[in-house]
Amino acid sequence: MVAPAGFGKTSLLDKWQADNAYNHVARVNLSFQDNKIVPVMFAVLKKIRTIMDVYDASIFNLFTDGIDINDRLLTDSIFKVFSMIDEPLFIVVDDFKSDDIKKYEHFLIYLIENLPKHVHFIFASRYYPSINLSRLKLSDKLLFIDSHDFMADKPQIEQLAKEVCGKALSQPQVDKILGLTEGWLAGVKIALLAIKEYGEKGLDEFNGSQRDVMEYFGSEVFSTLDDDHKRFYLATSLLGRFNAQLCDYLLRTNQSKDILQNLMHQSVFIVEDKSDPGWYRYHSLMEDFLRKRIALYFSDEELGLLYKRAIQGCIDQSNYVLAIQYGCYLKSDEERIQLLINCCDYWLKQGEFSHIIKALDDIEESVLLSDSRLYIALAYALIFSRRFNQSAYFLETLEENVKHKNAVTKGDIDFLELSLNLFQRDMDALSKHSVSQSMMMSEESDTRSFALIIAAYYELQNGALKRAMVTAHKAKSILSEKGFVFLESYADLLIALCDRYMGRGIDAASYIDQIYQKNKYKSGSLAWVSLSVAMVVVYYERNELSKAKELCEALLPSLNHSCVTEVISTVYLYLSRLLFLSGDKVKSARVLNQLDRILILGKYERIGSQSLYEEMRQAYISNDEAKAKRAIAAFELTEADANKVDEDGKYVESFERRTLALAYGLCLKGQYDDAISLLYCVVDQLRGLGIVSREIVILSNIAVMEFLKGQKHTGVNILKSILDEYGILSFSRTMFDEAPGLEGVFLALEETTVYEIPSMYRTVFSDVLNKSEQSEQVSHLPVLSLTHKEMQIYKLLVNGLSNAEISQELGVALSTTKWHLKNIFQKLGVSKRSEIIMHNKVTQD
Repeated sequence: MVAPAGFGKTSLLDKWQADNAYNHVARVNLSFQDNKIVPVMFAVLKKIRTIMDVYDASIFNLFTDGIDINDRLLTDSIFKVFSMIDEPLFIVVDDFKSDDIKKYEHFLIYLIENLPKHVHFIFASRYYPSINLSRLKLSDKLLFIDSHDFMADKPQIEQLAKEVCGKALSQPQVDKILGLTEGWLAGVKIALLAIKEYGEKGLDEFNGSQRDVMEYFGSEVFSTLDDDHKRFYLATSLLGRFNAQLCDYLLRTNQSKDILQNLMHQSVFIVEDKSDPGWYRYHSLMEDFLRKRIALYFSDEELGLLYKRAIQGCIDQSNYVLAIQYGCYLKSDEERIQLLINCCDYWLKQGEFSHIIKALDDIEESVLLSDSRLYIALAYALIFSRRFNQSAYFLETLEENVKHKNAVTKGDIDFLELSLNLFQRDMDALSKHSVSQSMMMSEESDTRSFALIIAAYYELQNGALKRAMVTAHKAKSILSEKGFVFLESYADLLIALCDRYMGRGIDAASYIDQIYQKNKYKSGSLAWVSLSVAMVVVYYERNELSKAKELCEALLPSLNHSCVTEVISTVYLYLSRLLFLSGDKVKSARVLNQLDRILILGKYERIGSQSLYEEMRQAYISNDEAKAKRAIAAFELTEADANKVDEDGKYVESFERRTLALAYGLCLKGQYDDAISLLYCVVDQLRGLGIVSREIVILSNIAVMEFLKGQKHTGVNILKSILDEYGILSFSRTMFDEAPGLEGVFLALEETTVYEIPSMYRTVFSDVLNKSEQSEQVSHLPVLSLTHKEMQIYKLLVNGLSNAEISQELGVALSTTKWHLKNIFQKLGVSKRSEIIMHNKVTQD
């Protein structure tokens, strides 16, 4: 049993011995004994001799004759005594400690491994034995009980309260005692005695500075330490949390690792943080005790120096949160403000905006507005955290109250307002003039380094891919040099998107993959989130759908208000699509609904169009006309504005997505020609802009729609022309999912023998190109090939109407109805009415 003082080891032994009075128990307390193995064993043998008949005096003379006793002699003596005993024997060694335990390690291990079945050792100690006991534990030769096993829990505290106080405690009182003592039994009892004597006031004032606690820690723990360890204890108690490197910095030493291991070995109220290996803290009551005594060892000047060292040590380890906590002990206002500036500058570059808001939340407004580095950091943090109302109010405050407003300061504030508008309204907030203005001043202030990202983003969304690529690379270089880690990761994302839109999917995937594999960013950080979102796209495009879905689900807990809207929407859109592909349509729809609720916070026409498009795509594949109608109505989608072109004739993504969404709605009604006409308008916009990936998606949809309306030869030829111009490697997973039914056109093209799908490509996309699975994958799509009139007849037929009733309902001749039915049977690959009804049931399921 190993636990610090006051955890109840001796009390447990007393209780156990009282409950087993019929056993032979040789109990030795070593509190005042020599801390050597040989004297310990001699004390054990002498105790055995007092309770059992052991007559061989020669054995005992070995220990008094001054003979140098080695392992072999000690082993032979002990086992000779054991051989004289027939009855069960329990040997209890309380307060066990040994200075030469390593010297006799082989003896102790051999002793335990070969004990006679009727002999048992029980060791109780404050010190972890510095020998390897793993083999003994694995072979069930040894049971190890530590402080975690001794900690009092709520039921035990409740029971002890009845015995000590004579009454039951309330649940809040029990919870408070458990929180203060962390289950330390002696502390629990002292707290209960305080309640018994002083009532509720006794518990309110209970801490490590209480007299009984001070006396206990002073006599049982602190007095057992040498001067070096006392100094280490007291100095490091200032830290709250600490590791060896921080302790070294604080004490100007390089021995902290060894000291910590030694103190942990002594089990003196140091707790290791299991969730963050290498970090420690003191038991809360021990920390109170140490801080009460620290003034006896260190002057105010020395304490001030220790806190400064602690702050600098935290900064050297990039632990700025801990540095801020220690900053409250700095006596100089100038020093505290400078620390805030340093921390906020670091957090701003890392994208850790919540820390900025928390650190500056209680700062006086006059202090905050006196230094641009503070108020700019807070403004950025509020904007990036999408706290739009607070951001707008704060920017108004800056406009009215910032002193010494010069051209640079005004430029910074104007740029912050532009950033806020961008986050709230996406592309609607930007104009070529505003972007150009911010670019011209981008090098005047670190504040406006973000201008390069805005410019690259603007060019990308307006289809100027080459300019976007150049600007994004320039942004990455400058941001990397200035240490803006988060924004640099976003530049990487923009570079990959440019490659992807230009049809260089392999380059984009390779670029992101190389960065991702370096593990450059801390898991969970905003930079890691941005890069991981890009990696989701890489996995998806490579058709590694399970990896993409797994990473999406891993990202969800890390998506908070500090994430860029583009990043959040990408995760939700891809997760919805991946869930839909896996067959979980209900959860897929729920994810899209969650995204729509997030987008309510601002005006995001472009991202909203992406959500609409995904919803319509899923409705199209599912043949869910009702869902499609709801989406069209919700987004006020009309043919008039679906393919609207910007005044400057530039590509606008939202128009493309809305047009494609409407085309799917038209196809559901059998209006293929109208849908194709709409899509050709989009193709005309895309041509010449170099947005290859979107051009391929639109043309692929046209090919599928021609194919489904019966013009298979036309559809195949369109696909062949795309392949001739852009190559098979331009067809990633996106093309198959965003042109539903494309796999069927691919297989039809291959059957013409004018094109053969490469074997490696077929392997990667085997799930969509495998002929045995193809019919199942497009099982929802044949009905989409019906004309508007055929669709009317199809719906009446599945509702159970006869041919005559259908003719009467539609006002056409019976022969016309039969002719349409013949075409329907052929398109759906069935031969009788019952098969159509079954086909419809499967589709709905």
